[in-house]
Amino acid sequence: MKVAVFYYSQSGQALRIAEHICKGMKGSIVFREIVPRHPWPFPWSREEFFDVFPETRLELPPFGNEPMDFSDIENADVVMVAGQSWFLSPSLPLQSFFTDPQVMAYLNGRPVIFVNACRNMWLMTSRKVKDYLKEAGANMVGQIILQDRRQNLVSALTIVRWLMHGKKEASGLLPDAGVSEKDITEALH
Repeated sequence: MKVAVFYYSQSGQALRIAEHICKGMKGSIVFREIVPRHPWPFPWSREEFFDVFPETRLELPPFGNEPMDFSDIENADVVMVAGQSWFLSPSLPLQSFFTDPQVMAYLNGRPVIFVNACRNMWLMTSRKVKDYLKEAGANMVGQIILQDRRQNLVSALTIVRWLMHGKKEASGLLPDAGVSEKDITEALH
């Protein structure tokens, strides 16, 4: 079996999750990074973080991604797309990926698994990804959601600390941010 894994990961979390999921797979696995033409910051400044909100929610990916080479993955049996939610929507790099005509042509007729590394509000992202895949003529055969399992208020505080200050580790009374290390390392292997 040949698996093509496309990923966008600012912090490395979505990539690590995809790698752990693929550890148990047999066959050839090819990773392709989704590279935005506009490099999104990490950590974010407060202004940058909130400035991207309208484009994300209105599905206006303004810059697109760098072109991809599909020549060595034309015969992939399964496609995996790993990324994250921004503001209850797929991140702008994922939106640009799913709406790129070259990507849509590649995904047409293929089985796709979507992997979302997120806080805890993934349902709207999942619905939108299903719409993108349907529009591309792809067959969504599965989705894997790995989320921060902490209470909503706690995860809101820790994700802001991580995204704006680059501090994933626990500090003070707050636990570490994002998907737990245990969930990442045990992801389907």
